[in-house]
Amino acid sequence: MKFFKKKNRSLRTRLSVIFGLLVFAICVATTALATFGAGNSLNKQIDELQEQRVMNITSEISTQVMKMQQSLEQIGRNPLFGQKNATKTTYEQIGSMMTKEEENTSFDAIKFVTAEGLVLTDGSPSIKDKDYFKKAMNGEFSISGIVEVGGSEVINFIAPVKDKDDKVTGAIAGIFSREELNSVFADVKYNFLVMNKAGELITTNMKSLATEYKNPVTDKDADASIKELHSTMTSGKTGNTKLTINSSEKNISYTQVKNTEWYVATILEQTEVNKPIKNLMYAMIAISAILMVLGSIVTYVFAGFITKSIISLTSHIGEFAGGDFRNPITDKIMILEDEVGVAAHGLEQMRDSLQNMIVGIKQEMQQLSDSSEVLNSNAEQMLGNSSNISEATSQMAAGVENQSVDLVEISQRIDVFGSMIEEIIKSIQDIYEKIQEMSQSAEAGNMIGNTLKDSVTQTGEIFKEVSDSVTDLNEYVSQVSSITVLINEIAGQTNLLALNASIEAARAGEAGKGFAVVADEIRQLADQVKDSSSKIDHLISQIDDKATVMSNNTEQLQSELTKQMEQIQDSIKQYTKIGDEVTHISADILDMNTSAKYIGENKDIIVESVSSVTAVAEEITASTQEVKSSIDVNQQVSNSVRDLAIELSDKTQQVVERLEQFKVEE
Repeated sequence: MKFFKKKNRSLRTRLSVIFGLLVFAICVATTALATFGAGNSLNKQIDELQEQRVMNITSEISTQVMKMQQSLEQIGRNPLFGQKNATKTTYEQIGSMMTKEEENTSFDAIKFVTAEGLVLTDGSPSIKDKDYFKKAMNGEFSISGIVEVGGSEVINFIAPVKDKDDKVTGAIAGIFSREELNSVFADVKYNFLVMNKAGELITTNMKSLATEYKNPVTDKDADASIKELHSTMTSGKTGNTKLTINSSEKNISYTQVKNTEWYVATILEQTEVNKPIKNLMYAMIAISAILMVLGSIVTYVFAGFITKSIISLTSHIGEFAGGDFRNPITDKIMILEDEVGVAAHGLEQMRDSLQNMIVGIKQEMQQLSDSSEVLNSNAEQMLGNSSNISEATSQMAAGVENQSVDLVEISQRIDVFGSMIEEIIKSIQDIYEKIQEMSQSAEAGNMIGNTLKDSVTQTGEIFKEVSDSVTDLNEYVSQVSSITVLINEIAGQTNLLALNASIEAARAGEAGKGFAVVADEIRQLADQVKDSSSKIDHLISQIDDKATVMSNNTEQLQSELTKQMEQIQDSIKQYTKIGDEVTHISADILDMNTSAKYIGENKDIIVESVSSVTAVAEEITASTQEVKSSIDVNQQVSNSVRDLAIELSDKTQQVVERLEQFKVEE
C-alpha cells in the first residue's frame, strides 16, 4: 500500500499497477480453477476408463473360462463316461479320446478324475479332499488354485461328468499352465492382475509385481498395500481405489469374474494421471504471464489517454492561479464531452471574464495615473509661480497686469483640473463597481465549486451502494454454485446406483430385464441432470465474471471521483484567493476615491483663493501687504495640492503594480 500513498506516483502508473495486479489475480484464480476442474474431470475420466478396462478384461476372462467350461462339459457328455461297469479297455478308450481332445482345445492336458478322486492315467495323488473336486462332485464347474505339477505351475478347470440318470460319476479336469495363461493376456496394453480368494496371483502383466509378489493371506511378510488390495477386491464389490504399491501411488479399479472366485484389477500409475494436469498448469502459467504483460501494456497506453487531458487542464489551472491568463485552453480538451470538457469550458469562460476586467482596470488606472501626473505638474507650477510672486512682491505694482493674466490662466487650468478630478472620481467609481462584480463572480464560482463538490460526494456514495450490491450478488452466485455442486454429486451417485442396478439386473437374467430398463432410464435422467447442472454452473460462472468486472469498474470510478474532489477543492481555493485579491484592490480604490474627493474639495478652495488674488491684484496699489499675504496663502494651497497629487500618484502606482501581477493578452 505504501506504493499508492507516495505523492510522486502518477495516475497513469497507479492505474497500470492496479490493473496489472488485477490481471495477475484473475490469471492465478483462472489457473487454479482450470487446474482444479481439469484434475477433477480427468480423475473422473480415469476412473471411468479404469472401470471400462476392468470390465473388458473381466469379460475376456469370463469368456475364456466359459469356453473352457463348455469344452470340458462337451467332453463329459461322451458315452464312454456313462458306462457303469468300466473296464480297462474303456479307460484306454477314454485316454485315447482325451489325447485327441487335447489337440482340439487350448488345454495343456485333459484328465478324467474318478469319483474317488483318482486321476486316470496320471498316477497323481488323490484329489478327493480338494475343495474344487468336492464342488465338481456336487455338480458345479470349479477352478482350482495354483498347483505345482512337475516343477511348473498349473490351474485345473474341472467340470462334473454325469450318467444318464444325471448322477455325477466323476469329473473332467482341464489343465492349463500359468505361463500359458499369461501369454493369453500378453497383448493387454495396460497393467492388470488377477488373484483368487486365497490370495494367489493368477496372472498379471506387471513383471515387477509378479517377481516380488507374496500371498497376502498366507505370507506374513506380504506388503500391507497388497493385503489391503486383496481385502478390497474380495469384498464382492466393484469400484475404484488408490493404493501405494512399491512406493508408488496407483489408481486401481477392481471387480469379480462372474461365477468364479477370481478378482480382476486394472492398475494405473498416479504419475501418469497427474502428467496432463501438470502440462495444463504450465500452459496456463505461460498464458497468464503473456496476458499479464499485454494487459499492463494496454492499461498503460489507455491510462495515458485518460490522464493526458487531466494533466493539461491542471496545468492551465496552475497558470490561472499564478495570475497568467494569456494562454487559452486547447481545443483538444474543449471538444471533450465528459466531465473534463465541462470543467474546461467553465475555466475558459472564467479566464475570458477575468482577462477582460483586468484589461479594463489597467486602462482606466493608466488614465488615472496620467491625470495625477498632470495634477502634480500643475501643482509644482503653481508652487513655482507662488515663489516667483513672493520674490517679486516689491515689483508687484509694476507687474499687476501680468499677474492678472497669470491668475486668469490659473483659474482656467483649475477649472480644467476640476473637470479632470470629476472624471477621475467617476472612473474610480466605475472601477469600484467592476471590482464588486468581480468579487460577486468569484463568490459565485466558489458556490458553484461547493455545489459540484456536494454532487461528486453524492455520486461517490451512490457508486459505493452499487459496489455493495455487486458484492452481495457475488455471494448469492457462490451459494447457487455450491448448490449445483451438490446436484452434480447427487447425479453422480444416482448414475453409480443405476450402473450397479444394471449389473444386478444382468445377473438376474430374464427376470431382471424390466429392472435393467428402469435402471437405464434412471442413469439417463442422472446424466441429463448432470448436463443441466453443468450448464447452470457455466452460466453462474459468467455472471460471477461480469459481477467482478462491475465491482472493479465501480472501484475505479470511486477513485476517479476522489481525485476530482481534490481538484474541485483546489479550484475553490483559487476562487477564494481571487476574492481576497479583489477585496484588497477594492480597499485601495476606496482610498483613491477619498483622495480624489479631497482634491475636489480643495480645488474649490483654490478657486476662491485665485479669486481673492485677482481682487487683491486689482487693488495691489492700495495694499502690497495684502497681496503678499494672499500669495502666502496661495503657496500653502499649492503645497497641499502638490502633496495630494503625489499621494494620488502613489496610490495609482500601487494599484497598477497589483494589476501587473495578472498576465493577460493585450
